[in-house]
Amino acid sequence: MKTKWVLLFALIAVIPIAHAKQPATRAQFAQAMGRVKTGMTAGEVTALLGKPDTVRTERDPFVFDKYDSVGVKIWDYGTAGPHTFPALGSVCFIEGTARDFSGGDGTPPDVTLLNEAQLRNLLQLIDSAGDGTLQLVQAVNALQAAGKEKALAAIGEYLRVESPLCKFARGQDLHVMFLLRLLFDVPADPGFMPPIVETEPPAPPDLKIIPLFPLALVDDVPLNLAFSAGRPLDAAVQLASFRKNGTFRAHPLRPPDNPLPVLEKLEHSPQWIGAGKPGDYNYDFEKKFIASQVLQLINTTFRSEPHEDGFRLTGTFFDQKQWDAIAKKVAGLHIKWDPKKNIYAFAGGSSLPQEKPPVYMRQIWNVRAIGPDSKLIVWRTSSNWIMAKFIYFGHEGVPFAATTVKVCRARHDDKPLMHFDIAAFDGNGSLSSSGGSGADFPAGEALRAEFTTNGKTTTTEPFTP
Repeated sequence: MKTKWVLLFALIAVIPIAHAKQPATRAQFAQAMGRVKTGMTAGEVTALLGKPDTVRTERDPFVFDKYDSVGVKIWDYGTAGPHTFPALGSVCFIEGTARDFSGGDGTPPDVTLLNEAQLRNLLQLIDSAGDGTLQLVQAVNALQAAGKEKALAAIGEYLRVESPLCKFARGQDLHVMFLLRLLFDVPADPGFMPPIVETEPPAPPDLKIIPLFPLALVDDVPLNLAFSAGRPLDAAVQLASFRKNGTFRAHPLRPPDNPLPVLEKLEHSPQWIGAGKPGDYNYDFEKKFIASQVLQLINTTFRSEPHEDGFRLTGTFFDQKQWDAIAKKVAGLHIKWDPKKNIYAFAGGSSLPQEKPPVYMRQIWNVRAIGPDSKLIVWRTSSNWIMAKFIYFGHEGVPFAATTVKVCRARHDDKPLMHFDIAAFDGNGSLSSSGGSGADFPAGEALRAEFTTNGKTTTTEPFTP
């Protein structure tokens, strides 16, 4: 008889917690956070900071990979609700003691420059700038309206309090670099913004052709040309440089009433970097990548859900017929850019609610046959796509047998959606490895996981990612 495994956590991990007394001001909170030390208990941290606003665990999305271990708790302060930016800072506990924390270094902006409500609003907008083209435009325009001094103070405070446990810190502040590129004029010398290294596609030999690279600005629509990027220059260093020498943007971004033609305009401009010609993989992948950004910009008037690859067009390659059909529908909607609301609206001024991406919690199991540090992690990335990651470790003197890990539909199909084969380990030395895979799997259907060692299979309870 198969032994059924249960999920390690059955409850939603991001839960509001009643306030204890927190320091009254941001400056006082920063001073208190500065006294938090590695190894402190939850009680000691509470005595300094009060109760957190929300708590995350390893099951939450956007938790840094090194915190996949069971028992992690991340206390967030200054949030506007679950999965929002911790505007005051965070403390990460592992095995009951503080290990990582943020928000205790440096000095917050003076309240005479930005009051707490203004600052928190800007911090949330800065954090959301990595969510999509629309949010990037909204953040740029809000910061531009605030003026150079307040905008730079808000960005500086974002960098001061952000944590590697937040969703975009793992992206090396690329969204902050995008904001700085759009908030300041391109310097005459050298004629382009500071380069960001290791992009794919790579930067052109002459950056003056695309001075905001990896951004291209077409009719005030910012488009990210690089679907992957290495670590940019330090954002704090760039912030100081822009504060000293930068010329602040004089006007807000004002995208055209119908932004879809910017795709073709970019494609036939010197800023286009898609390799090859139409029909080639790299060319069509780049075009699909950028087309998806344009569609995200208008999601308050035309809703197109991201698919398994995060793009808003179906199929592996860019499909001109599909794009033409979408363009025809959008033209019939008679949409326009609303500069007061910083969204697209219909002719009468109404709009769809701004898209709120769903939050998909992760499911995690320890694979006991291999060891307590080995685990399978399954999560959903869209309504029709799931991902799985298997991490395992081998320790000196602790052998394990060959093991197969499968992710299957809850109904017993012969073919698994994903599987991982782990070779036997004799306990000589140590090892660590991980692997990932994805599969098409509609929302609402149930999954199960299977672990087979020495001919014995254990099966999890069905779950719905």
